[in-house]
Amino acid sequence: MRYPRTLTALVFCLVCGLSFLLPVNATAEEAGAAWVSKIVSVQGQVFVKRSGASEWQPVGQADAFFPGDALRVAANSRAAVVLSNESVLRVDQYT
Repeated sequence: MRYPRTLTALVFCLVCGLSFLLPVNATAEEAGAAWVSKIVSVQGQVFVKRSGASEWQPVGQADAFFPGDALRVAANSRAAVVLSNESVLRVDQYT
């Protein structure tokens, strides 16, 4: 069963949206937060904006995401993200 893109993006945002649990001046990695998801597959252009950052950075294989991070998938691109509960979230273009 294929889920609508908006539902996929909403689920990802909910999983990564726990930034209120972190200190205001620290990134998730600096605060020692556990990762909430990791990239397992990238095809095309996929970017991440880390919590507290203002710029999008390219995603690499096995990059970890922490609460408050955002993911952007460009045109003709896709990614697969494994969540901390071992379920896989597939993210398609324009999400």
